[in-house]
Amino acid sequence: MKSTSGTTFGARERLAFALFCGTSVFGLQAVAATDDFNGSSYARNVSLDTNVDIFWTIDLEAETIRVAVHAKAASGWAGVGISEMGGMEGADIVYYEIATGNVTDAHSLVAGAPVVDECTQDWTLLSADASSGGLVFEAERALDTGDAQDRVFEDDSLDGALATRLLAAWGDSESLGYHDVNFAKGEVVMFGGSESADAAEPLVEVKASEDFSYFDVAPKNFTIPTERTWYEETCIKASELPNLDEYHAIGFEGILQEDTAEFVHHLVLTGWYGPPDCGDACFEWLDEIFGGDGSDSYDSEDLSSSNPLDLSGTSGSSSSYSSSYITTYFERNNITLPWFCYNLDDTADIFTWTPGPRNLELPDDVGFLFGNESGGSTPCR
Repeated sequence: MKSTSGTTFGARERLAFALFCGTSVFGLQAVAATDDFNGSSYARNVSLDTNVDIFWTIDLEAETIRVAVHAKAASGWAGVGISEMGGMEGADIVYYEIATGNVTDAHSLVAGAPVVDECTQDWTLLSADASSGGLVFEAERALDTGDAQDRVFEDDSLDGALATRLLAAWGDSESLGYHDVNFAKGEVVMFGGSESADAAEPLVEVKASEDFSYFDVAPKNFTIPTERTWYEETCIKASELPNLDEYHAIGFEGILQEDTAEFVHHLVLTGWYGPPDCGDACFEWLDEIFGGDGSDSYDSEDLSSSNPLDLSGTSGSSSSYSSSYITTYFERNNITLPWFCYNLDDTADIFTWTPGPRNLELPDDVGFLFGNESGGSTPCR
């Protein structure tokens, strides 16, 4: 199986390294519904994406929640859910379909199509409309249904409580189908006063701006090995990055392939300040010395205990050499390292993606300098 999961960058004169991911709860900001739907009767609302707004009112006395989903670009179906991880895994979902004219109470244990709840259907459809302004449906259910396949809407406004992670999807087919890019998620405090919240992915506005540009950083296609855990490392050479003299990275996003997402545990973007060729010349030189071919096939008996070759532990790795041992090994053996083997360990982690957290956008006055003044040519891995 091939995998091309990776990250995206963006740039302006402050480069928007749009490697999109991070976790934060954004400040309150009113969401203006289109003329086709008036959500003023709802206590709170949020825009998860430019194409979808969520409205809700929590009645503590009746112990119910009333929800409206306005999918502005949909004509066939739309859904909303809550998820502890922030994705489809473990999500509690309700969706409306033109085909049935009703809402469906569902859940998802893994990334993929939701499964209809087997116990009870706890959402009640209040209204639905599909017009030129998109698709809107309103529904209601108890905060705690007592159904093991439903999540409880818990008071997330209490001290120490985590914000609720929402997700939404929509489409034009009359029945529920694969959402493709029609998917959004965010974090919001659902309980509390009558306010509107902005929980959209942090980089929505940045990505929509013409003042920023973006580029992807992704591993080369590779076959996922049979090891239980595998760390695939790809170094993107400076020559493969945008040819800009200087810019600042201001945002990051994790990007996963739908067909391989279930195999990805985390992504780490690292700035590597060694040779701009990602150490290729050094590794070729090491291959000549040790008679290797750059693969994980070296005999540990060829070297001393300070082995510069990583022979892959039980967890597996795509790296042939462990650069942390190279300098020590050659110093002990009185071998002079060529210049292109210097600074192989000069790295700094920039961004980490894990399931659940949202995209990361840095504050207005913060950025990672990237370009000539940050070292002339900066590879990433």
